[in-house]
Amino acid sequence: MASGEFSVGIDIEEPSGLPRNNEPVRIGAPFPRGLLIEHTALTVIGSSGEPVAHQTKVLGQWSDGSVKWLLLDLQVTLGANARETWFLQSLKSAVAPPDSVLTVRDTREEVAIDTGHTQFSIEKAGNALVSRIAVNGKEILDETGIAVRLTDEFGQSCEGAIDDVRIEDAGPVRATLAVSGGFRANGKRLPITFKARISLYASSGLFELDFGLRNPMAAAHPGNLWDLGDIGSFCFNDLTVALHPKSDVLGLLWQAEAESELHQQGSGPWSLYQDSSGGESWNSGNHVGADGRLTVKFRGYRVCSETGSAAGSNGLRASPVVAAETELGLLAVAVDKFWQNFPKALRCQDGVLGIALFPDESEGCHELQGGERKRHLIRCALGSSQEMKDLQAMREPVRVAIAPD
Repeated sequence: MASGEFSVGIDIEEPSGLPRNNEPVRIGAPFPRGLLIEHTALTVIGSSGEPVAHQTKVLGQWSDGSVKWLLLDLQVTLGANARETWFLQSLKSAVAPPDSVLTVRDTREEVAIDTGHTQFSIEKAGNALVSRIAVNGKEILDETGIAVRLTDEFGQSCEGAIDDVRIEDAGPVRATLAVSGGFRANGKRLPITFKARISLYASSGLFELDFGLRNPMAAAHPGNLWDLGDIGSFCFNDLTVALHPKSDVLGLLWQAEAESELHQQGSGPWSLYQDSSGGESWNSGNHVGADGRLTVKFRGYRVCSETGSAAGSNGLRASPVVAAETELGLLAVAVDKFWQNFPKALRCQDGVLGIALFPDESEGCHELQGGERKRHLIRCALGSSQEMKDLQAMREPVRVAIAPD
């Protein structure tokens, strides 16, 4: 570490027996005071000994201005059950990484991103979280794009409205956009807001949608208690993020759990609904609404389709992936910690792929108290069957850690 030169080991492990292709990896690295002055004076050396594309961002600094915490973005390709050590080094001891293909263009009307694999655009005054997606020049979504819709407690449908689109990060590996907005019905805005962070990766058809719902109203706290049914709470029946393919859905591929069978079926109505935790105490008295009644109906998850329930399609704890097959390829989605954040649902109906973050299949309405917010991470893949395999693997991300020494 003399003269500002250093080499920090990054241990990477594939845990699930599935090969990884260009998978995004993010980790924080700590530095002692005074060692790293300029975070751009770094390079990353892969297992082959060659520099690889990376991206850094300072998250914390010492009082002398040197880096205390560094956020590092990488993309890794490694075999099933493989273990590798990469190195984060001072630039004095290595050459610069290769150029990136990821580009971001910000105009008055939209933000457009080209990952080198997929082209995205988000209109700044529209209704869609993502307005346009194209792969090799072919449009994947129709004019509705990726929309978010809320159904209030009276059954009224409310569409999302974009208020602001900001570029949070734009580097050689990852671009992240923050899309903020709310909901309106009959020309009026609802007292609830959302912020969606959309992360896109170089040379990849994978992207992540970190969706957060917030109730900015103040709770009353009668008797200094956080009771459900507070006057500042917002109640609603459903909130769904919907992907609208441009071409007809020809069929579905879906898998309920990591070790379960991969099912294939026609394009008819399909849903996978996780009602409760699936554990022995699934109907615990903790799971009640403001009226004191249970909000869960059965243990685990159920699958419904045009052909009825497939063998082994019902179970306790789902971590599902579903992909819509179209003439332009696959459009696949998965939700991080699906069963843990019950109730949850994935649906395909009338050619629309829906991620119900707060599904109306549950018992009673959903309540977000004043000041509360809830976030969900959605992963999506576009393109060939390989992307479907990549999405399956991302249910258990690559394990990455700074080497202990």
